[in-house]
This record gives sequence, C-alpha cells and structure tokens, in this order.
Amino acid sequence: MSDRFMTEVEIGGKIPRSIIPDLIGAIQAAGLDLDWNDGEPSEEALRQKLEECNGKETLSVNATELSGGNVDPLDQFCVANNIPFMKRVEGKYDYNGEIFWWQPGMRRAEVWEDTDKEATRVMISLAALKKLRRSRKTLDQVIQKLEKVALPTGPLRIVK
Repeated sequence: MSDRFMTEVEIGGKIPRSIIPDLIGAIQAAGLDLDWNDGEPSEEALRQKLEECNGKETLSVNATELSGGNVDPLDQFCVANNIPFMKRVEGKYDYNGEIFWWQPGMRRAEVWEDTDKEATRVMISLAALKKLRRSRKTLDQVIQKLEKVALPTGPLRIVK
C-alpha cells in the first residue's frame, strides 16, 4: 500500500514582500508545484503566481505524490510568519482525506480527519458523536465545532 497522497495547500493572508524569497523556498522544500506536476516550480514562476494572486485569491500549490501529505517546511514557515493556510490531503485505499488549517491566533494547526476521499467535505463519525454526547455537548455545540473546521484563509495580500 502506498503512503503517498495528493496534497493541496492554500495560502492566504498578509505576506510581507521581504519574506517572499523564503516563502518560495519553503514551497520548493515541501515538494509542491503550481500545476500538479510534482516538479519543483522555478522561483520566477512562483513569484509571478504570487503577484497574480495578490489581493484576488489564495495561492494554491500542490503535489500528486507526497509521503503522507507531509509539507512540514511550509506548515512551519507559515506558522512562524503568521500566514494562514489550509492543507487538504486526499484519501486513498482505506484512508479518508484530512484537512489541516492554521490561522493567526491559533495555538497550533488543527486537523479534521473525517472527510470524504477528496478532503473537500467534512464528515463526523458515529464514534465521534458518541464521544461528544458523553462530554455532554449539545447538537448546537457540535454544529458550531464543525463550522469552525478549515475556515477560509482569505485572499493573499503582499504588504510592505
């Protein structure tokens, strides 16, 4: 069984222009690309894409074959520099997809492990619901928790 998964990372929020070279290096170190080719995009291609996204949309980088969806260099860089991100790791074989996200103000990145195979829809297992019921959570509290999963990062904005 392969432990390599399709992975997509969306990066948004404010990014100081001075750290763009380091952001590009973190993207390359994580093995992510701009167009699902599993190649290392050039610094110029990433810089151009960042400018295209500026103020309009998130930057989306991805790979079709990452070991366990591991993009630690990029996750760590984003947290250290207060850059919000969302990572989707698609499911394969017996594995469901996972969604990881972090935004400024969060103590650590969060993960939601119950998703569809494409990691686009959040799901909740019966076991998780029973655990929440034992902790006396109401349906409204469960729904509020689910609504907080992977909040949008907002468009990327390059600032001085």
